[in-house]
Amino acid sequence: MAQRAPDFTLSDLAGRPHKLSGYFPEHVVLVNFWATWCVPCVKELPHLQDLQDRYGSRGLQVLAVSIDGPDRSASVAAFVSRYGFTLPVLLDTKSEVIPLFDPSLNLPYTVLLDRDGAIRYVHQGYSPGDERSLEERIKSLLEGPAPAPGRKTSVGVNEAFLLRLPKEGSAGTDPDVPYTEILDQIDVTVSNGGLLAGARLDANLDLSPVEPEFRLAKRFAQYTAKGFRGRAGDFYTSLGRGLVFSLVKVFEEEGLDYVVDTTVDGGQVSIASGPIEAEAFGGWIDRPEDLSIHDTAVGGSLGWKRAGLGTVRIQGVSADLEPGAEFGNHRVDAGSVSLELPELWRTASFYGEFSLMRRQEYEAGSPVDGHGLYLASKLRGGRFTLLLEMKDYKELNFEYGRPPLLESEELDILADQFDLDRTDITSYAARLDYYAPASETLLYARFLGVDDSPEDHRMYGAYDREIGHVFAGIEKNFAGGGYLNGLAGWRWETATSSAFLSTAGETFHDQINANWPLGSGWSLEADWKHKVFDGDGYDYYEIRSGLSLHQSPRWVVSVLYERTTDPAVVFMSGQENWWAGQLEVRFAGGHSVRLFAGSTKGSMKCAGGVCRLFPPFEGVRLEAFLRF
Repeated sequence: MAQRAPDFTLSDLAGRPHKLSGYFPEHVVLVNFWATWCVPCVKELPHLQDLQDRYGSRGLQVLAVSIDGPDRSASVAAFVSRYGFTLPVLLDTKSEVIPLFDPSLNLPYTVLLDRDGAIRYVHQGYSPGDERSLEERIKSLLEGPAPAPGRKTSVGVNEAFLLRLPKEGSAGTDPDVPYTEILDQIDVTVSNGGLLAGARLDANLDLSPVEPEFRLAKRFAQYTAKGFRGRAGDFYTSLGRGLVFSLVKVFEEEGLDYVVDTTVDGGQVSIASGPIEAEAFGGWIDRPEDLSIHDTAVGGSLGWKRAGLGTVRIQGVSADLEPGAEFGNHRVDAGSVSLELPELWRTASFYGEFSLMRRQEYEAGSPVDGHGLYLASKLRGGRFTLLLEMKDYKELNFEYGRPPLLESEELDILADQFDLDRTDITSYAARLDYYAPASETLLYARFLGVDDSPEDHRMYGAYDREIGHVFAGIEKNFAGGGYLNGLAGWRWETATSSAFLSTAGETFHDQINANWPLGSGWSLEADWKHKVFDGDGYDYYEIRSGLSLHQSPRWVVSVLYERTTDPAVVFMSGQENWWAGQLEVRFAGGHSVRLFAGSTKGSMKCAGGVCRLFPPFEGVRLEAFLRF
C-alpha cells in the first residue's frame, strides 16, 4: 500500500494558510519543492503553472513550496510576481515540511498525491520533458476511479547513502593511509492524522582509520490540532526575517560536505486563534563541530493579523553559549518588532523589521549593544517588477541569527566575496525585471551598494570598506523546450584593511545556462560560469562549467570542468584544473543513484538537473537516495 503524505499547513505569500489534507478528496495534489536560486526549478515552474491551468478545473491542485530561508522571503515574492504565477506558492521558511519529504535537500523535488493523500509518484531534479511523463501520471489519477480510503497510519523511510573513495594523496588525505568512508542516513517518519513522529539515524562506517560510528541524530514527536501544534525533540525554527534567530535546513557556504542541519532539541508550542498567532520554544543546540557542547536558547513570537491588510509581530530570544562560539558570545538577548503588508492595492508589498540586541562576550567586560533594521518593498506595474531592499546592522553578530544578506546567492561563483559580517554595515539593493509573457522573455538588472565601516571590529579593528555590484541578464524560453539564461556583471570593492586583499579590487563575471531539445526526451544542457578578479593584492580568474546529456525522465550524464588561478586555492590544493564525470540514474518511486568520478575544488552546482553542493574532493563517490 502506498505511503500517505504527512499532513502540513503552510502560508502563502499573502499569509493565507493552506492545509494539505484540506484538498482531499476533491483534488489530486502535486507538491513541488523549489528555491529561487535553483536553476532547474526556474525551468520547471512554468510547466507546473501550465499543468495547473489546464487540469485545475478537473481536480488538480499544484502547491509550489519554496524552501528559501526567511532572509530570502522578499526574493520569493518578487520571483512569483515577475512571472505572474497564480498557483499557490507556500513558504517553508522554518523548514517544517522539507525534512519530511526531501531530507537530503536535492532540488527540485516533486511529489504527486492521489485523492486520498497517498504518494503515487516522486521525482527529484528536472530534465526537459519531465513535464510530459508527469502529465500522463496526473491524467491517470484524475481519470481513474476514486481510491479506497487507506489506513490512517503511514510509515515513511528515506535513506541517503554515500560511498567515498578518495584518490590516494589527494588534498585532505594522508598519502600513507588508505581511506574509505561510508556515510548512511536513514530518516523515518510515522504519521496518523494530527500525530507525527520521526527519527534520523546516522552511520559513519569509516573503514580506515576511524572506527565505525552510529548516532541517533534527530528524533521528535508532534501533535497538531485546530490552531495548535506542540512538538518535543528536534526542530528547526526562525523568528521574523532572521535578524533575531534562525535555524533552518539550508545549504551552507560552498565547499562544505553537508547542509546546515543544526536544530533546537527541546520543546515548541504554537497557537493560532482568530487574528492572534503565538509561538514559544526552548532547548539545547548542539554544535556540529563538537556535539559535546550544548548552547541553550529560549524564545518566541506574538503576532496580530488583520485579513486583507497585514501582520504586526514581536519576537524575542535569549541564548547562553559555551566557549568557542563563532563570535565569542557568552549570552545574547535580542528582540524585534516587524510589520508585514503583503498586498497593498494588489501592486505592492512591504516588510519592515527593527531589532535590538545585547551581547555579553567572553573576552569583554561590558555588554555590547547592537541593532538591526531591514526593509523590503516590492512594486509591480504592468510587465515591470521592482524589488527594493535595505539593511543597517550594527553589532548584530549572533551565531544563531541569519539576517538578510542582500547579495545575489544565485551567483555562487562570487560566494567567497559575499559580506557576511554584521559589525557595522549598511546596504541597499534594487532589482528591476521586465517580463513579456507572449515571448516568455525576462530582462533583468540588479544593483547593490554596501558601506562596511566598523569603528572597532573584534578581529580587524577600524577600517573603511565600500562595495558596489551591478549585473544584468536575459532569460528566454523557446518553443519546443529550449532555454537560455545569460548574465554579466561588475563588482568593485575598496578597503583600508589588508584583511580584505582577497576581495578588494574589481571582479568581472558572466554566466550562461542553456538547454537544447534533441527530441524523444533527449536534451543537452550547458552551464558556464566565469569571473576575472583584478585585485589590489593579486589577480586571478576562475571557470566553472558543465555539459549534460539528459534522457527524461531516467538518466543524466555530465562532464564537469573547473579552473582557477587563485593563489590561495592553488597553494592549498596543488592544482589549477579539475575534471569530473557524473552519471545519475533515476528510478520510479523517487529512488536515484549518482556516480561521480574525478575531482572538484568544491562549489554549488546546478548540474544534471539537480542543485546540490559538490564538496572539495578527488576520487570516486557513489550516492544513492532511496524511499521505502
